[in-house]
Amino acid sequence: MVTGGQSPPTPRTRNTRSITRGVRLRSCGESHRKSGESTFERGACLREDLLRKQLGARPPDLSGARPVLKMLQVLAVLFVLWVLAALLTAVARRSAATRRHWLDQGVAHEPPHLLFGSLCDVLLFRITMDEWLRALYERFPGERLVGFWQMRSPALLVRDPALARAVLMGDFASFPGRGVKVDESDPSVVHLINIQGPRWRCLRTRLSPFTSSGRLRAMVPTLRRVASHASRHISATAERPTDTGEVMTRYTTDVIGTCVYGLQLAALGDPASRFHALGRRVTGISVGMALRRALRLLAPRVARLFSVRQFPPQLTAFFCGAVVAELDRREREERDGPPRADFMQLLLEIRKDMRKAKVARKEGEIQDDAKSKKPKNGDFMIQDVDIPDSILAAQAFVFFLAGFDSPSSTATFCLYELAKRPDLQRKARDDIRRGVRAAREAAGGDGDGDGGGDDDLTYDALQEMTYIDMVMAETLRMYPVTGQLFRECTKKYRFPDSDVELQAGTMVFVSIFAMHHDPLYFPEPELFRPERFSPGEKGLIKPYTYMPFGAGPRFCIGERFALLQMKMVLARILLDFEVQTCAETPRALQFDPRAFGLRLSQPVWLRFMLRLQLVLFALWALAALLTWVLRRTGATLRHWRERGVAHEAPSLLFGSVGDVLLFRTTMDEWLRALYERFPDERLVGFWRMRSPALLVRDPALARAVLAGDVASFPGRGIKVDEYTTDVIGTCVYGLQLAALGDPASRFHALGRRVTGISVGMALRRALRLLAPRVARLFSVRQFPPQLTAFFCGAVVAELDRREREERDGPPRADFMQLLLEIRKDMRNAKIAREQDDVRKQVTKSKNLNKSDIILQDIDISDATLAAQAFVFFLAGFDSPSSTATFCLYELAKRPDLQRKARDDIRRGVRAAREAAGGDGDGDGGGDDDLTYDALQEMTYIDMKYRFPDSDVELQAGTMVFVSIFAMHHDPLYFPEPELFRPERFSPAEKGLIKPYTYMPFGAGPRFCIGERFALLQMKMVLARILLDFEVQTCAETPRALQFDPRAFGLRLSQPVWLRFVPLRPSAHCAT
Repeated sequence: MVTGGQSPPTPRTRNTRSITRGVRLRSCGESHRKSGESTFERGACLREDLLRKQLGARPPDLSGARPVLKMLQVLAVLFVLWVLAALLTAVARRSAATRRHWLDQGVAHEPPHLLFGSLCDVLLFRITMDEWLRALYERFPGERLVGFWQMRSPALLVRDPALARAVLMGDFASFPGRGVKVDESDPSVVHLINIQGPRWRCLRTRLSPFTSSGRLRAMVPTLRRVASHASRHISATAERPTDTGEVMTRYTTDVIGTCVYGLQLAALGDPASRFHALGRRVTGISVGMALRRALRLLAPRVARLFSVRQFPPQLTAFFCGAVVAELDRREREERDGPPRADFMQLLLEIRKDMRKAKVARKEGEIQDDAKSKKPKNGDFMIQDVDIPDSILAAQAFVFFLAGFDSPSSTATFCLYELAKRPDLQRKARDDIRRGVRAAREAAGGDGDGDGGGDDDLTYDALQEMTYIDMVMAETLRMYPVTGQLFRECTKKYRFPDSDVELQAGTMVFVSIFAMHHDPLYFPEPELFRPERFSPGEKGLIKPYTYMPFGAGPRFCIGERFALLQMKMVLARILLDFEVQTCAETPRALQFDPRAFGLRLSQPVWLRFMLRLQLVLFALWALAALLTWVLRRTGATLRHWRERGVAHEAPSLLFGSVGDVLLFRTTMDEWLRALYERFPDERLVGFWRMRSPALLVRDPALARAVLAGDVASFPGRGIKVDEYTTDVIGTCVYGLQLAALGDPASRFHALGRRVTGISVGMALRRALRLLAPRVARLFSVRQFPPQLTAFFCGAVVAELDRREREERDGPPRADFMQLLLEIRKDMRNAKIAREQDDVRKQVTKSKNLNKSDIILQDIDISDATLAAQAFVFFLAGFDSPSSTATFCLYELAKRPDLQRKARDDIRRGVRAAREAAGGDGDGDGGGDDDLTYDALQEMTYIDMKYRFPDSDVELQAGTMVFVSIFAMHHDPLYFPEPELFRPERFSPAEKGLIKPYTYMPFGAGPRFCIGERFALLQMKMVLARILLDFEVQTCAETPRALQFDPRAFGLRLSQPVWLRFVPLRPSAHCAT
C-alpha cells in the first residue's frame, strides 16, 4: 500500500528473488570480479548486502560515493609516502650534518660507518679500543686533533701533548668528568672513576690519605709476607713452565684482601679461593660483559635506553652487602682495640662523619661548628653531599677491581720482558741487592750479604732500588695500566691556538698507548729499554707524553700503592729466581679485543729457576774447571744454560753419555730415558764428551730439522774418509747365496761379522758417534781394513763382470745395475769434461735424466760405489731380520692377533686372485699365491740455527738428535705405548697420529730409500710363516726383551726362542 503520495520502490533488476545470504554474497563478489573492481569495492558491496538484511529494506545507493572512497584511499597512500620521505630526509640531513661536523671545523677525521660510526671494528670485537685509537693516532701523523664518531656522536682524539694538558689539567672546569651517566641504583658504577661534582671532590679528598707515606710504610710488612708466599707458591713449580699471570692475580688478591678489606684471603694457598674466583668473574672476558662495557662507553644513549648494567646485579649486591656488613662489624668492635690502617677504616670514618653532619643539619648547628672548629680532610664539604652506604661500598668495589687486575698485569708484563732480556734481569737483581745493602748501612747494620732474607725488603730498601723503578716505568710505558683517557666537554670550548670549537657533550680522548709508542717522544718504542727513565734521560721526556696513571685532578689515587706492591713482588721473585722463557712462552703478546684495556688473550708461561740451584751449579762448574784445568770446559758446560735449554748435567769425563760409553745402556734407551725425564720441554740439551748436542722432543721441531730446514741439517755429521771406504754396503748383488740352506754360508758369516757385537767393535762405533774428535785423532775405523777391502773388491769385480757381459743380454733390475749405470755416466761425464763439451753432451743426449746434469761437477769413484752396495747389505741384513723377529715374538704372545693376521693374509690372497680374474676360493697357502698385489691387500699386516718459535740458536757443528724410540713410546702420542696393538694403524686411527711422531725409517730428504724393499721382504716372510705355522712361545722364550748396550741400535742380547707348530702337513715343526 502506497501512503503519503510516495512512489513505490523500484524493483532491482538483480537479485529479485529471495535468496540466501551466502548466495547473495557470492553473487556480489562474482559480479565485481567480472567487472574488475577492487577488493575494497567488493567489501563495500558485501557490507551493503549485510545492511539490507539487518534493516529489512533496500540500502541507499552508494554508487556516487565510490569515487570519494577511491580518492581517500589514494590520499592515505600519499600521506604514508610523505611521512616516510620526511623521515628519510630528516635522517639524511642529520647524517649529512653529522658527517660534515669535523669537515666544517677543518679537523682531519676518520670517515664514519652508517651504523657504527667510526668504531665498527671495536664494537664487533676485532680490535681493542686502545689499539684502534693507536692506529687512528698513527694514520694522521701531522695533526694535533683527529675527529671520529661514536655511533652518531662526534668525538675527538687529541694528539698534541699541549692540548692534552689543556684537557686534563689546564681547563679542567670544561672537562670535569668522563661523561659516564651514573645510575645510583647500580652501586658498581657510583665510584670515583665515574662520579663528578661535590661528591667526587669530597670522596677523593677523604680517600687520598690511603696512599700517604706513613700508611704505605705500615703496609710493607704485609706486602713482604704476601710476596714471600708468592715466592713459595712459585717454588712448587720451579723449573717448570708457570702461568705467571695466574700467580700475580693471586698475589694481588691477597694484597687487596689484607690492605683494603683487612681480611686474610690466602688465595696463593687456596686453589678454590672464593675472592680470587670473584675477581676473575668481575674482570673476566666474555662476549656479554664486553658488549655491555662497549655499549656503556661508546653508545651511552643506547645503554641508558635499555638499562644496561656493567656487572650482574647479583655480583654488585654481594659486594655491597659484604662491605656494609664489614663496616657494621668494625663499628661494633671499634671500642675493643685501635683502629686499623686499611682502606675500610677510611670508609668507616667517612660514614661516621656523614652521620654527624646529618644530625648537625637537623639541629641547625653546622655554622656554629664550622666557626668553632677547624675542618680537616674535607669535613667542610660533608654538609653539602650525601654519601650513603651503597656509594661507600662502590669505592671498595672499584679499589678491588683496579687492584686485582692492573698491578698483576703490569707485573706479568715486566717479568715477561725481563725473561727475554737476561742482561737487564741481572742489572735489576744487582740493583735490588744494592738497595738492600744501602738500607742496612743507613740503619747502622751490616751491608754484607745478598739481601735474600725475608726481612731485608723494607720500605727504605725499596726506595733505594732506582733501577727497579726504571724497569717498572718502562713496563708501564709499553703496557700502560689504562691505554686511554677520555673526558666529556660540559660547555662550549675552544682549544688554545686553534679554531676548533667543541659543543657541550662532545667526548675527547687522549691515547696514552699511542703516545707511549710514538717514536717522536720515545725513540725505538718497541724496544724494552729502562734507561729511558734514568736520571740522565728522564728529564728529556716531554710533559704529558708519559701518563701511565692518567694526569690532572682525576689521576689515579692508587698509583703509589700499586707501584709499591709491584715493586715488592718483583724484588722478591728476582732475588729468589732466575726468570726464563720456555717453549710455551708467547713470542709476541696478543690483546683480547673483548676486554677494556690491554688484557692478554693467552697465558704468559715462564720458567722460574731457583737461584740456590743456580749458585750450586756455578760452584760445580768452577770445580770442574779446576779439575779439568782447561778453561774452555766451563764455557762448554754452560752452553745450554745460557741458551735457556733444559739439559742433562754432564759428568766430568764423558759428558752426559757416560752410561752409553761404558756399555751400561744402549744409545736408543738412554735417549728415551732423557726424553722421558723432561716431559714438558721441546728441546733437551746434553753433552757428547765435551761437545754440546741437542735432543728434539717436539714433533714440529723434528719436522723442521728433518724436512723443513734440511739446508741447515744436510747430513749426519760423520766425517767420511773416501779412500779407506769406512762406510760401505749392499742390498742385492744379483747372486744366489742360499744362506738358508748352507749353514756355512760365507755371506751370512760375513754379515754376522759386520753386524756382530764385540767390545772392540762397540768401542770403535761409540767413539766415532759420541767422540768424533778422539776417533779422528787416533784414526779409529768402524770396520777392520780386511773386511772393507773384501767388500770393495767383490763389488768392483761384479761391476766389471757385468760390464763385460752387458752385450750378451738385457740389463738386470737389481741394485748393482743402478751402480753400473752411475759408473758409465761418470765415465762419459769425465770424457766430456776433458773435451770441454759437457753442456752440449747434456742437451743432445736423450738418455740423460734430471740428475745427470750435475755429474760434471762431482767425482764418484768405484770405492764410493762399493760403499753404497755395502750399506744396503748392512741395513738389509740386520734391520728387517730384527723387525721380523720382534713381530713374531709379539704375535706369539698374542694368539688372537696372530689369528687376525693370518685371516688377513688369506683375505688378501683371495682378493688378489679375484682381481686377476681367478678363483677366490681356498686358503691362499700356495707358494705362488703371495704375489705383489696380494701383499698390498694385507692391511692388517701393514699396521704398524734458530728453531721456529724459539730463542734457541745452534752453533755450526752442533749435533741434533731425534729419539724415534722415545717418541714411539710417548703416551702423549701413543696411549698405552707398551701394549702391542696393531689397530693404532688402522684406517680409522692412523689419521690421528701426529705428524713426525712415527718415523721408523726416518723422515725428510734423508729418509731410508730402502723402506719399501724392507717392508716388502718382511711382509713376504711373515705371510709365509703365518700361513704355514702357528707361532707359540715356549719355556725358553724370554719374558722381556733385553737389548745389548754394545750394539748400535736395538739389538737383542739373547736369542728369541719360539715354537712353530705346522698348520699343514707339508710344513715341518721347528723351534
